[in-house]
Amino acid sequence: MHIGSILLTISVVSLHAAESASGSRLVSVGKLVEESSASRKIAASGNRQAVELQARAQSLLAEARHAVASGNQARADGLLARATKTMFEAVRILEQNQDAVDKQQRDFDARLESVSALCEAYDRISREKGLGSAEDTELYPIVRRKLDTAKALRSEGRTSEGKARLDEAY
Repeated sequence: MHIGSILLTISVVSLHAAESASGSRLVSVGKLVEESSASRKIAASGNRQAVELQARAQSLLAEARHAVASGNQARADGLLARATKTMFEAVRILEQNQDAVDKQQRDFDARLESVSALCEAYDRISREKGLGSAEDTELYPIVRRKLDTAKALRSEGRTSEGKARLDEAY
């Protein structure tokens, strides 16, 4: 075998390996953008910013597919990298939003626990002091209504409004 044939064989093998690697990268990024659990979470989230970023990643992926079909591998690689980065940014936004929602839930729960404990203590002290039932006082029923309203608002997904009612009751 001549040195030229060997170099040509190596070049062809390298070209096929590169095409295979870039093809698998195209498939991997396609799965990330279109089929992954992250993709489904973004689509179902209703988070406008995350959904827009996913749409941008889908557009970049489409451009990358076109670049591969046109034989422009370098452009395709750059587009795939941008699509991946864009999807990670969308997921990060969802996680930040989820962290804020989790904090709202924790704050609501803590305030609910505090107000409930105060109501129980008020009721117990009223009975111990012979003042009658706390329910017969002017304040206690108002606080209980605010607690019920807060719980109802939370069950409707309006946790921040519910927390405001708890703050009023506190």
